[in-house]
Amino acid sequence: TTNDDIVFNTAVVLAANLILDTDTGIGNISFNSTIDGANSLTLIAGTGTINQNAAIGSGTRLNNFTLTSGIYNTNNNNIDIINFSNSGTLNAGSSAITVNENWINSGTFAEGTSSVVFGDNTLADINTITTGGSPFFHFAITADTYDNLTDDMTINGNFTVSGGTFQPGNNTITM
Repeated sequence: TTNDDIVFNTAVVLAANLILDTDTGIGNISFNSTIDGANSLTLIAGTGTINQNAAIGSGTRLNNFTLTSGIYNTNNNNIDIINFSNSGTLNAGSSAITVNENWINSGTFAEGTSSVVFGDNTLADINTITTGGSPFFHFAITADTYDNLTDDMTINGNFTVSGGTFQPGNNTITM
């Protein structure tokens, strides 16, 4: 659309990869119910706002979740995905975000009091975490090996490794 709002009032099931684009202006995107499906979701909202008013991936986790632009508000709803890529602003609030492969942040991740959990992934040999300078609040690894931290990391809450391994390489972890 061209600066128009996009609103989903019922559950969204991704049967294929989906790109939602409101252009470079102030168009907003609202999800008022769940989003599920083993496909990719890319959101482009220019200077607009994206509101998540229910869980993402609670039935079937998304393969890729990409925020290209805009201000994304989780509104304290949970997210379960395989890959995360952000070049916009993600306001996490108190959400639980589960990522099962890669976290690539080149935008702003406003951690709030959220928990980011890196879980089991049998698809990738190398799991990458790029913080982009944005801190985590609670950070946990529950399975698999995360051996490609590409930059320094700050954790303002709890740091937990309860399964798998975490190898930060030569990068600094500040807590």
